[in-house]
Order: sequence, then C-alpha cells, then structure tokens
Amino acid sequence: VGIFLVGAFVAILNQTLLIPAIPHIMEEFNIDVSKGQWLTTAFMLTNGILIPITAFLIEKFSSRSLVLTALSIFTVGTILASFATNFPVLLA
Repeated sequence: VGIFLVGAFVAILNQTLLIPAIPHIMEEFNIDVSKGQWLTTAFMLTNGILIPITAFLIEKFSSRSLVLTALSIFTVGTILASFATNFPVLLA
C-alpha cells in the first residue's frame, strides 16, 4: 500500500509541477511557447497510451511487479531528464 501511495503522490506531483516549470524550461533551453508546450503534450500522450496498456499488462503480471517496474522507469527517466543538455533530450 505504501508503494502505491508513493507512486500516486509522485504522479500527481509530477503533473502539478510541470506547468509552472515550463517558463523556466523555455528560458533555459531558449525555446518558444509552442515547443515548451510539447512537454505537457508528450506527458499526457504517454499517460493516454499507457493507461489502456496497463489494463492488458495487469492480466499478465502481478500488480506489485508492474508498480515497481513503472516507478523504476519513471525514476530513471526523471534522472535522465534532470541531466538533459538540450530540449530534444528533455522531451525524449
């Protein structure tokens, strides 16, 4: 239950922090608003794709392994994004 709570908290926190961070990201990477908006678009698109896939995966794997795998991938992605030197790397 603790892992689920941490996962839900981090997911909501990530969505909440992305919008206020966009102006700073735009300034740091010297991009315009339309490029900066791609971050939220990519984030929501990823959520939209993975939610239906999760319904399929939950039949094949245990909830525990899915949550731990998702949190691990999220953590690695967040660490890689924190070291991004340009916008395409951050977007990926």
